[in-house]
Amino acid sequence: MKRTNYIISSTLFGISFLTYLLCIPEGITFWDSPEFIASNYKLQITHPAGAPFYTILSNVVLGIFFFMKPALISNLISTFFGALTIPFIYKITYHFSSELIQENLDEKISIIAGIVGALSFAFCNSFWTASTETEVYTFSFFLLTLIVWLGFKWHSSIDNNKEVKYILLIFLLLGISVGVHLINIAVVIPLALIFTHKKFGFTPKYIGIALFSGLFLFFFLLNFVFQGIIKLCAAIDFWTVNSLNLSVNKGALYTLIFILTTSVLIVFLTYYKRKIILHYISLCFLFFALGCSSFLFPIIRSQANTPISNSANTASELLSYIQAKQFGVNKIPLLKGTSFNAPLDAREPYIDGKPEYKYSKLEQKYIVINDPKFEIPNYDDRFSMFFPRVFHKGGLNQEGYRTWATIKGKPITTSIKGQEVKISKPTFLENFSFFYNYQANWLYLRYLYHNFIGKQNDLKATGAIKKGNWISGLNFVDRTYIGDSKYIPEYYKKKNSRNAFYFIPFFMGLWGLFLLRKNKLFFFTSILLFLTFGIGITLYVNPVPQSLMIRERDYIFAASFIFFAIWIGLSVIGIFNSLKFVKKNSTRVIITSLIAFLASPFQLFAKGLDNQNRSNDNFAYQIAKTYLDSCPEQAILFTNGDNITFPLWYLQEVENYRTDIRVINYDQLLLDWYTDKLKLKMNSSEPIKISLSDTFISQPITNEITYNKVTNQFLNIKKISTFLENTNNRIKYLDKKLTFFPTEKLVLPIDNSKSNFGSDLASLSRKTIQVDTLRWEYKKDIYRKNDIAVLDIIANNIESRPICFTEMGKNVHTVGLDKYLVQKGLVNQLIPTVANSNENPKIVNTSKSYKSLIEKSSFKQLDDINTKVTDEAIGLSKTVLRRQYYFLAQALLEEGKIEKATKVIEFTEKHFPNNKVLYGEFSFALGKLYYRINKTKKGESICRTSINNIENELRWITSFNPPNPIINVRHANYLFKIYAQMISQIKPFDANYFEGKTKDLKAIQKRLDIWKKRNWPY
Repeated sequence: MKRTNYIISSTLFGISFLTYLLCIPEGITFWDSPEFIASNYKLQITHPAGAPFYTILSNVVLGIFFFMKPALISNLISTFFGALTIPFIYKITYHFSSELIQENLDEKISIIAGIVGALSFAFCNSFWTASTETEVYTFSFFLLTLIVWLGFKWHSSIDNNKEVKYILLIFLLLGISVGVHLINIAVVIPLALIFTHKKFGFTPKYIGIALFSGLFLFFFLLNFVFQGIIKLCAAIDFWTVNSLNLSVNKGALYTLIFILTTSVLIVFLTYYKRKIILHYISLCFLFFALGCSSFLFPIIRSQANTPISNSANTASELLSYIQAKQFGVNKIPLLKGTSFNAPLDAREPYIDGKPEYKYSKLEQKYIVINDPKFEIPNYDDRFSMFFPRVFHKGGLNQEGYRTWATIKGKPITTSIKGQEVKISKPTFLENFSFFYNYQANWLYLRYLYHNFIGKQNDLKATGAIKKGNWISGLNFVDRTYIGDSKYIPEYYKKKNSRNAFYFIPFFMGLWGLFLLRKNKLFFFTSILLFLTFGIGITLYVNPVPQSLMIRERDYIFAASFIFFAIWIGLSVIGIFNSLKFVKKNSTRVIITSLIAFLASPFQLFAKGLDNQNRSNDNFAYQIAKTYLDSCPEQAILFTNGDNITFPLWYLQEVENYRTDIRVINYDQLLLDWYTDKLKLKMNSSEPIKISLSDTFISQPITNEITYNKVTNQFLNIKKISTFLENTNNRIKYLDKKLTFFPTEKLVLPIDNSKSNFGSDLASLSRKTIQVDTLRWEYKKDIYRKNDIAVLDIIANNIESRPICFTEMGKNVHTVGLDKYLVQKGLVNQLIPTVANSNENPKIVNTSKSYKSLIEKSSFKQLDDINTKVTDEAIGLSKTVLRRQYYFLAQALLEEGKIEKATKVIEFTEKHFPNNKVLYGEFSFALGKLYYRINKTKKGESICRTSINNIENELRWITSFNPPNPIINVRHANYLFKIYAQMISQIKPFDANYFEGKTKDLKAIQKRLDIWKKRNWPY
């Protein structure tokens, strides 16, 4: 039987690997993949909380396959570990089913159950996607599955020596897992059940002890062993540097050597003294610590000052890196916290905080970078709550909480600035309602349903009825939350990411779980594994609505889906038992196999293949290359968001393309190490001039600068750092002195004779006015360190280097300078010129934009019927590409270049077609340009299609009472506003159509008003 299982396991690996191999892209995709590829390639430090073991292993593999494309090899690493996970799922399912089946059942049923369970997971949406792109997750899931398998091997072993080997291997793999993904440590919680069952049996008492022990071990390994060692190293290093004048990190190194030596001595001493239990415990600790040793990598590589990597030069910085402090993870409450609308305590609004230290290379000691005296907010105790889900996060997410749960609260009277006010504290039921609606149902159960019930599409879900909901394919079920199919526009019905499984795999999983109840160990352990890596992660992370707006997060829960897939496999036993009327056993086995395979793995494979095939997906590469090609030599390019920044990093770091450009991420300018690196030469990009002091740069990212207008005069941004760092420039608030921003009016004189604007100003001279001083307004309630850094970089570099900004639709990173920005391809360059008052305010360098967007463009993917179009490609095509092509075509028309303008419009129509990127605002605007060049029929087609698209969505959304009513009402208001604008703007071009649509507009408005009254909860 071992040989048979080996052959089947190898075959399952081969099937999975081949499937993923045929679906992987040769290049980069969006999100973290390009960063991981660049980090793996040059052995750089990835974003917190880090994956050093994964990075080191990937670098070794890339070195072996140096003759192949790094992006392809990095993707194949995910594919390999994804495929390697599947045989272990087969082994676990086979193990479960072998214990469940009765003696008179054919053993082939256990084999079929294992194959069905393994392939159901192999072809589920979340894992299939993870197995085709560069990420840590498939390696993480492989280690997790291997650890679980070893746990069951330990349980069934009767050889004491083997037991010890299994336990030590598990702890070593746990430590290695930490260097891939921290959450894997949570596997010790269900493993505690396996241990308890073998040693003490299963009673309510011992189950309770096992759960408590598992939770204790999880927090012990994570906080005391892993982070505790680093905390101790940091404390000793602080003492040895500041008190003994040793060089930095020596104290940490000596501490590590001491811990390692002591651990080895304890191992030998306990062995010599025959303290067997203590001996094994010390060995487990040592093996776990050795596994975690990959986290020495960030400190070692930080000394190399690699271009894009994070920095952790000392043990204290390493601890902050692991705890992901830059994302605020360390401040998320679990059991007790403060409600989101809590006011400050009237008697003591602020309290002192702990000083923050950082090692100074100049002073060669740890110095205070922030001493928060009377600066830490102290909230009213009456707003404290148990199990805080709607917790206080610096005033953020208030609308998000109220969006996902109707929160009216219980009024509490308090005093603010001497006046009594009533603030409604959320009730526990409202708090729990948010937990269920958003955290449990939307962020976890929806992903589970995506994989085993059905998925509406892969558009990034925000709660609206048209994006990313789960579906079953049964209209009588689906119409209650996404509307009746007769109202759903064809675009959404025909998306290749729309997959309906009719509840079949889901019910098979529930059936398998029901059958598993006969074995208490397998039943409780698999449930606990399922919950730990599902809802348990949600409880621990305590996500807020803001997090969803970044991207879908289904991949972090895929470990939970492993155990649901195992339950699907176990349903084979139920199917076999249900076919008792088939007398011949071999026939019964064949029928069982056919039913089970068709119902789950084959259905998941057949319906998912077109959606998962990304072999031709090169959109991220195309758009990144176009951004870089749009920039002049030695340009400074400000970006905003990972989805644009990471592909640019990949091109520069891996393909050595346009390394003269300094890519600066607006968000990361909050981080001191990131700003410090800008001062160095990187690749062929010269250093950036920065006048901000080290003291200002070192300030915590939470420090905010309040807007407090004290003058109507313009502030020269070359003097911003001087103003902010002058301790006399402070305002008093509740006995606290605050840094403030004195005016929204900013100015920057420019010596054009010293600048590099000559050719640009000459080419734009006929339609713009040259200026020698930039004057603009940039008003925010709160300015942060990145805002100041952008202004300082512009002030110190504008005369020597081109300053460019990526076009993102919402350009928060342009710091209010939009009227001075000139479009060049996909970037906007800061040039001291403004549009003529009688011209279009959008300035476009038509010659360079035409060359970049038309002559050199490679945006040909979206019009290929055989290519998967991702949500990221659709979103960027709508908000960025169509926008830039429209502005280019409009500018060409204004210059009288009709032929070129026509080519731009036709290019956009061809490469971003309605069936792939639904026509909307900028398509409508492009359609109007067709009217202007007397191509009435084409203009009519595009404009009418754009209007009909919006109208169809409005009819759909108002056809029923949707879930998440607040989100959908707001979205309907947004749609109606666009719809009304389109109809009013079509009048000069299509008067008859306008008359007919005006009646439709009134009818839809009346219907919308009635619908809103019915659905708005406040």
